[in-house]
Amino acid sequence: MLEAFTLEFGDSAVTVSPRLSVSYAALLPPMTKRVPSTLFTATGVAKDPRIDKLRAKITCVEDKRFTRDYHDPKKRSIANALTVEFKDGSKLKEVVCEYPIGHKRRRAEGMPILVEKFKTNLARRFSDKQQKAILDVCMDPAKLEAMPVNQFVDLFAV
Repeated sequence: MLEAFTLEFGDSAVTVSPRLSVSYAALLPPMTKRVPSTLFTATGVAKDPRIDKLRAKITCVEDKRFTRDYHDPKKRSIANALTVEFKDGSKLKEVVCEYPIGHKRRRAEGMPILVEKFKTNLARRFSDKQQKAILDVCMDPAKLEAMPVNQFVDLFAV
């Protein structure tokens, strides 16, 4: 198991979990077939013992073009690439994603997925009636804009 480490920024410091890594984030979705809300926590799926074993086999390399495109205000790309190499030296074709599903350039494609995720999380916490009330407001921009903040917040009372 990797140990937490501390990053120092001038007079400030923050302790970082080893779970906050590209290799870890790359492993979870293929292993679990989802992106769990516990991705970077020490609970749930993060405790899977296979993770650190696989992370030891991963090499992460910065692609300077990806970094440059991230900082370019006209692109703001959040590019990633993945190459899988097998023990015998053979490789799968590299997969590159310049703009993941959550990026603003893919908003139309991402919104239905985000709405489904919102519904799933509402169902974990609220009754059917309360879920419907919340969704009715959240899915109607005019209703949401017209609603006083205190009434909106009250929708989420358990």
